[in-house]
Order: sequence, then C-alpha cells, then structure tokens
Amino acid sequence: MNIEEDNIKATIDASNKCTERYIIITSIVMFIYGLLLPQGWETKFGYLAEPIILMRKYIVVIENLAQASTIPELVRGFLGMSVIVSIILSIFMIIYGAPAERIKNAFYKKNWRERIENFFMGYLAFPFVFL
Repeated sequence: MNIEEDNIKATIDASNKCTERYIIITSIVMFIYGLLLPQGWETKFGYLAEPIILMRKYIVVIENLAQASTIPELVRGFLGMSVIVSIILSIFMIIYGAPAERIKNAFYKKNWRERIENFFMGYLAFPFVFL
C-alpha cells in the first residue's frame, strides 16, 4: 500500500471511531430521557410534543407496544422520541460519518477492491435486508 491509501484508511478509521462515539452518546442521552420522562408529557411539553405524537400516529408498532405495556404513555413518549432521534442521527452519520468518507474515496484510482465490495454490498446484499 502506498501513503495515499494509508491516509484513506486512517481517515475512515477515525470516522468510524467518531461514529461509535456518537452512537454511545446518543444511547446515554436516550437512557436519561427515558428515566426523566414525566407522566403527562404530552401536556407538559406543549408544542415540543407534536413531533413525538406525529411519529406515534404514523408508526403502528409504537401503539401496539404501548398497549402491551403497563405504562403506555411513557412507552409512547420514549419510542416516539427514539424514532426522531434515530432519523436525525442517521442523517448526521451519513453526512459526517464513515459512509461519507467511503463515498468520497470510493472512486480512488487504485481502489478496485473497495469498488467491488461496494458493488456487492450495495446492489446485491442490501436488497435482502428488506426481505
């Protein structure tokens, strides 16, 4: 390997560590949010509760899990916020995380192995995830 390929791998590794850090911090914040979520959060949060309620309405699983729970109001609040946080975190990781670095360096002139891996993962393996 030459120096440029080593720099690309070092950049991707640093980006992966940063992504791991984001996931751990988000998990800790969501854990604290779940512990501190008050009863009657829909009225206490006011307009901030609207996006959470919207997620609850459009994602049927949240309502099903809330009905099976002994504390349905808190389950709705936590899972609704989890959907919002996961969407924001996914967008943030795509823009600033390892996928962005891999896309930037995918068409590097001597990087044929990564091109082949991206092809197989993107076009052949990824559709099976939905099955």
